[in-house]
Amino acid sequence: MPVRSNDLQKLVHLIETQLSGGADVQQCVELQDHETGELREVDILITISSGDHKLRVGVEVTKTKGGTPWVECMIAKHREGRLTDRLILVSERGFSRGAVKKAEAQNVELIELVSDKAPDWSEIVRRCCSLWFGKVDMTPQSVSLTLRVNPQGMLTEIGPETMIWLAGQSRTTTLLQFVHYVVANAGILKDVYARSDRDKLTAFTASGTVDEEAYVVGGDRVMHLIDGFEIKGNLRFSVSESDVQQTSYRGAAIGHGEFQIDDKKAVVAIVERQGEEAIFRVNFSDKDNDPGTVVDLKP
Repeated sequence: MPVRSNDLQKLVHLIETQLSGGADVQQCVELQDHETGELREVDILITISSGDHKLRVGVEVTKTKGGTPWVECMIAKHREGRLTDRLILVSERGFSRGAVKKAEAQNVELIELVSDKAPDWSEIVRRCCSLWFGKVDMTPQSVSLTLRVNPQGMLTEIGPETMIWLAGQSRTTTLLQFVHYVVANAGILKDVYARSDRDKLTAFTASGTVDEEAYVVGGDRVMHLIDGFEIKGNLRFSVSESDVQQTSYRGAAIGHGEFQIDDKKAVVAIVERQGEEAIFRVNFSDKDNDPGTVVDLKP
């Protein structure tokens, strides 16, 4: 059976990855039922390791109100199948009185992720009404290198797979990977975001010197120092905006929203604990039931 996810599940996964410290937090995990041998999917699995011991915490989420039948079903699923050691149930619309009593009797934690104002102590989430996201796609098309040629060795034809030695990192890479490394560190992204006409840009040029010693590896593995570079390519700027809803989760202030950019669906979460810096994290996915990929963002 294929794994299934939804926006609420992705949001809770993003939040738990921030609140669970060094624990391993996974989404859409299949665990074996000890009674039937079947694989049962758990929305979110938090694995806490200490020496040779492991504690598995299961988190199940629902977009509907958590009623007694659903709570009973989740408890039976985890307890009878011995899937996890502890269970947390999250509802976007709260829980019925019967469900609350059932959970208390079974020592199951309930969390209501109901949209509300962030706690008064929050400095970031409480002031955040919307988030603006920009994305720059750069595709290098040509590269020119200025080399200090070593007379002791031949310089072979340079191509995408030509080896480049990064002295500061003590590693070898290819010219193609080197170009992407330079583009990412050349301040181009910052320059693009600062321009008022950024959405009309179609090309970029980056030139200068490398911020660390880098060499082209020529014939007989003799190295030729790279003095400068010029890279040209195509550029495309995309932008999207998301309204932010505010709530709290296990004592943390949470800001969350959804947006779409370049045909990808995204769920963003701002997690702020009292006295700590807020952390922005986003889940990008190609389709609704795809668990997606998590990326850390800097505000």
